[in-house]
Formats: sequence, structure tokens, C-alpha cells
Amino acid sequence: MAKAGKINLDFFKQNISEKCGFQRPEILMKPKFGVDVSVIDLGSGKILISASDPMSFIPGLGAKDSAWLSVVLTSNDIATSGYAPQFAQVVLNLPDTMSAEEFKDYWDYTHHYCDELQISIVGGHTGFVPGQNSTFAGGITMFAVGEIGKYFTSANAQDGDLIIMTKSAAMMSTAILSKSFPETVKEHFGEDFWLKTSSKFEQTSVLKEALIAAISDGVTAMHDVTEGGIFGAVYEMMQASDKGFEIDETKIIIDEETRRMSALFGYDAFQSVGAGSLIITVKPHGAENLLTKLNSENISCAVIGTVKEKNSGYRIISQHEIKEYKHPETDSYWAAFYNALQKNWK
Repeated sequence: MAKAGKINLDFFKQNISEKCGFQRPEILMKPKFGVDVSVIDLGSGKILISASDPMSFIPGLGAKDSAWLSVVLTSNDIATSGYAPQFAQVVLNLPDTMSAEEFKDYWDYTHHYCDELQISIVGGHTGFVPGQNSTFAGGITMFAVGEIGKYFTSANAQDGDLIIMTKSAAMMSTAILSKSFPETVKEHFGEDFWLKTSSKFEQTSVLKEALIAAISDGVTAMHDVTEGGIFGAVYEMMQASDKGFEIDETKIIIDEETRRMSALFGYDAFQSVGAGSLIITVKPHGAENLLTKLNSENISCAVIGTVKEKNSGYRIISQHEIKEYKHPETDSYWAAFYNALQKNWK
């Protein structure tokens, strides 16, 4: 039986990597583990950037938050190329138990968030399926048109680059757990704390910092944080770039709300779903300028490590030891979520 969550590197190599249909010469970035986008040469100096993710409809979150989650995660993938998404195709295979009013709310919010991010929905497919009870209710593909030679992927980190993160670790984990178990969070930390942690959900776009990084000197690669958290995102980027890394976990930004929530729910902030944070690699000479730019836009950021040669391995420096990173089979968020359900937390 397959394990829940995104596939790992071995599964990708064994089943997908070399089985991607006809290999056209226009493909500049083909499917690759740890890479957020594909890139196609359109000729005349133009490229097409695309990325796909599930469309989510999560009853516990509601139509508004489900729509935001669907739109922002794919938008974040495109943003790592240094461009804002422009077009989208949406496929919906929704449960046949969904009411007309529920569909209207969900689609109105999907339209609203795409409109807000200046993304045109240009097509897709919509249907209702008997017995469909998954929270993954379809898929969304976004596109951007860019210029040849002027784009980023997560596969170009270079030896000696500094690794920068933005915002805080485990933002999405903190926000979803707060929204999913509001009574528990309020009971332990109060109403104001709950409002603050829930609001992190709307702060999970990385488009702003990605576009800042794209025009900053010395930037080599970008990757958005999702499953696996900060450690997982850096690991995926180095797999894509064929590099090693050294991370100082004491430098990783973990805001106070996430520290308290992770202690309550028992998730590892370093290795939990972290949408809203962006990993950027930059030449040492460009790091200070990039940090200054991000800080001037009130985007928290920090240098957390260094890109190393591949044979250096994947090293994590903590207060007490240096350890070799091993990519976990599942994100620690899921254990925290299901444990809270078993405890009947509300």
C-alpha cells in the first residue's frame, strides 16, 4: 500500500522520471524531483512556465479557505520561477452531495482569489462524482509567459551559495491546526492568540518575496516550502541541484505562536507543512542586499545555511550536535492532526 502524502525520490525515479511521454527539444525544464515548474521554449525569446497542484475542498475549512489553499499553493510554485502566474486551467471532480450553494461559494472564492492575484481562468472541467469523498477535488494548472534565460528553478543552487528563508517555519501547519481545533487553541492560549494564528493562513503567499528575489543580484534558485517543512524544502532543492547542504537550525525563524502551537500539538516545526516560507539561494556577495530588500518590505528573513558539494552530504547543526539529515517518510503535521482528532479536541 502506498504511503500518504507526496511521493519520495525513489518512487519518482522508479516510476515517473524516465516515462514522461515524447521528449520535445523545446523542453527546458522537464519533470524533476524537487522542482516546482516546467519550462518550455516558445521561440522568439519567450518561454512558458507551468505548475500543477490539487484543487482542495476541505469541509472543515470551508469554501473560502479551501479556495485560497488551492490557488495560493500553485501560485507559489509559479512564483519560484521569478514570474507571477497569469493563466489557469481548473479541473473539479466534486462530490455529488455538494449543494448548489456550496458550489457557488467555492467557485466565487476561487474566482475572487484568482482575480486578486491577476490570474485569468481560461478553461478546465467541472463535474460531480458519486462516492467522491476526498478533500482533493481536482487539479489546477497555472501558466506564466517569461523571457528565455531570465527565469529561476530550484535546480540551480551553486556551491558556496547562502541559503535564505522567509517568514517563519511551519506557518501552514500552525494556521490549519488553529482553524481545525479552535476551541482547544482558545482554551489554552485565549481568543487573541487564536485570531493571530488563524490569520497566518492568509499570509501564505510567497509571490511578493519571490518577485523581489528575482530582481536581486546573486540569486541562483528558489523553492517554496510545503510538505516536509524547511528541512524538506532545502533537501528537495539540493536533490534538484545535485548538491549537499549545511543548515544551522538555531538560525531558522520560528515565530512564538508556532513554538507554542507545536508544543501543544506535538509537531516538529522544522519538518511540518510550511507554505508561506520561501527558500532562496544567493551568492554571498548578494545576500546582504537581498536581506535588506526583504526587511524593507516587512518580510522576516534569515540566512540559515550554505550549499555544499554533493559529497558533503546533508548536515544539520543544532545547539548540541551535528547530524546527518534523513528525509522522513511523512510530514509531522499529519500525526499531530490525527492525534488531536483521536483526543476529540475541538
